[in-house]
Amino acid sequence: MIKQSYQINLRTLGILPAKQIDYDTIVIEEHQTLYIRQTPLEIIQESCINDWASYEGKLKAVSHHMNITYKVPIPISLTENLYFFPTHSPRDINNCWIGAHHIAHIMKHPHSRRKSIIQFQCGRKLTLDVSEYILQQQMNKTRACMYKIGQTVLT
Repeated sequence: MIKQSYQINLRTLGILPAKQIDYDTIVIEEHQTLYIRQTPLEIIQESCINDWASYEGKLKAVSHHMNITYKVPIPISLTENLYFFPTHSPRDINNCWIGAHHIAHIMKHPHSRRKSIIQFQCGRKLTLDVSEYILQQQMNKTRACMYKIGQTVLT
């Protein structure tokens, strides 16, 4: 079934570009896969607005406080501790958004250095056309962002 829109929630693992005529995005959840007519960036932007701040505002705040200018992780919801990171530039047609809170392991693909496999805590796996090194770097940026925001919110 194809849905018109989607709201990121605690079950959202990843948001992938679909490049299809009938839908723009494939959303991977813990127990299902959804097909959405919004683009991945539109889903991120709308989910930020639903958390009372714009995507642009969150991007600017994280960039400022973390001194990150490229492939910036986005705190979708501070109250639910939902942070997503991009695999490419957010404007790149191949960009995927990955929910950091669900990742159990990031592994090298056994047949390609340019691919990797994400093992989620729920057991699902996702193969991406991104190296393990890049995904680890994105995960490290996201963890640092989560820590810094956590320290700021607690003080």
